Amino acid sequence: MRPGGTVGYSLVDRRLWFTPSVSLRSNLAYELVLGDWVRGIDGSTPRTFVPSVFVTGNTDEGRPPSPPDPSFDDDVAPVLERRCGYCHGETRPYAGLALWPVERLDEAAARASVEWIGWRVLAPGSPERSYLLYKVTGAPGLVGERMPPRDPLSRDEAAALERWIALGASR
Repeated sequence: MRPGGTVGYSLVDRRLWFTPSVSLRSNLAYELVLGDWVRGIDGSTPRTFVPSVFVTGNTDEGRPPSPPDPSFDDDVAPVLERRCGYCHGETRPYAGLALWPVERLDEAAARASVEWIGWRVLAPGSPERSYLLYKVTGAPGLVGERMPPRDPLSRDEAAALERWIALGASR
């Protein structure tokens, strides 16, 4: 059976994930094989593809519920203001990148990254193509230092930002 599905990568958790397009039956062994369309950040392909074999559980409970979608006002804006606003605020934003107040965020989102050519600071719907997320997670391939430099975002703060970007980064 070749059901297909969605493959993604979490910069926060540093893991590849797969969501099948069909329900899997319990008590069966499945093999997941990624094709040659998988690319690294630099565009390279892996030298070998190692199949992952897994066995589904013995119940039909289904997937666990997804966490609630983050709210811009409750989950994202406070992080941007509190953790980014001092250096990337309106008056004299570091590197010319203002992330706060919220009105400046749209302007920043549309900007191309000066450190990674062809990337945007914030790519709605694509956290893996949003350089802002690389900066706040310290993910491999980062140019410069992790932000904020002295007190990195917590896992929950970064995860809310990642999920908000994945959902389209709407306000």
